[in-house]
Amino acid sequence: MDPPVRPTRVAPDTYLVDALLLDTPGALSSYVLDADRPVLVDAGTTYGARRILDAIDALGIDPPDVAAILVTHVHLDHAAGAGFLADHCENATVYVHDRGVDYLTDPEKLTRLRASVDAATGTTDAYGVPEVVPADRTVAVSGGETVDCGNHDLALADAPGHAPHHFAVFDETTDALFSIDSAGQFFDERLYPTTPPPSFDLERNLATCSRLRELAPSVNLYGHFGPGGDDAVGELETYAALLPEWVDVVEELAAEHGEDVAAIVGALDDRWHSPTVGRDVAGVLAAR
Repeated sequence: MDPPVRPTRVAPDTYLVDALLLDTPGALSSYVLDADRPVLVDAGTTYGARRILDAIDALGIDPPDVAAILVTHVHLDHAAGAGFLADHCENATVYVHDRGVDYLTDPEKLTRLRASVDAATGTTDAYGVPEVVPADRTVAVSGGETVDCGNHDLALADAPGHAPHHFAVFDETTDALFSIDSAGQFFDERLYPTTPPPSFDLERNLATCSRLRELAPSVNLYGHFGPGGDDAVGELETYAALLPEWVDVVEELAAEHGEDVAAIVGALDDRWHSPTVGRDVAGVLAAR
């Protein structure tokens, strides 16, 4: 039985929703901004999207009042629920990176995306069966856009590295940064790399960290999982130092073990062992 949905305040007017990942609590975050014009940040899986609807109900938000759904990138743990939420939040505009929007609006490309995820995970529709998002309800994001939420202003920043189709969201009213997957993952008060195949790019990720630091955020809001600590700028600096070290470690072990992901994972120090360590090793190998 899934845990109950309890939106948790993580910044002014900003609530964490545990969207679950493969039925696991504490693994996947979505967020609700309870602004004059409410906003959802990330759509989760198709299963998690139902929890997001439950969360806005718990917050007293009617689905037709949701003004925007911000899909920070089109990896399906963050995007599979977008069509479902767009259907229920009938007045919401769906913001998707211009490098990824076609994968949510074009049925053939969405089918190919599902197939690639199935191949990578060795499962079938682990994140549910995503619905197509109507193209006429989308805005393609390239960075520099703003979302007027009435009493909050959101700035959208291009944030490649983890994926070329990633953008981050900065609340200029509260200084909260929805970095999601662009600046690491955060478990048990520690940062871990998130470097998935097929498109991890170290240099672009480091440039993203530099740009996000300039925003001087008050808190980082991660996709995996929840808010960071009290020093958001320090976390971005830490991640910028962590990433090259991670890549070097994987490449050194690859010189010994080749592209045997399991062998490399087995040789890693415990400090690298995040829930996605095997996938992240594969991403570094694919980027060579």
